[in-house]
Amino acid sequence: YDEGLLYLRKSVDMSKKVMPPDTLILFCQRFVQVCLSQAQYKEAELYAIDFLELYQEKVTKNVDTMREAAKLVELLSTVYSQTGETEKEKEVSTKWASILKN
Repeated sequence: YDEGLLYLRKSVDMSKKVMPPDTLILFCQRFVQVCLSQAQYKEAELYAIDFLELYQEKVTKNVDTMREAAKLVELLSTVYSQTGETEKEKEVSTKWASILKN
């Protein structure tokens, strides 16, 4: 496990408490991208889902945040395509359809 990734994960965890969702989503996206680049798929999946579930209600109230959330959903889909989990990959688009439609 990469030390930089561990530091970044701690930063994301601490930021959840203080950052507004529209800023935090960009941070979360970046973290998921870094996880993907280092083949840390489980970590990428956990953080993407955690953010989307935690902020689903807040996200849908802001168009810009919604757009960023859609990118996060796409990243989550990428995680599943990388791990060959086609069923989960299909579920992503249906589960987060309300975010993706915008």
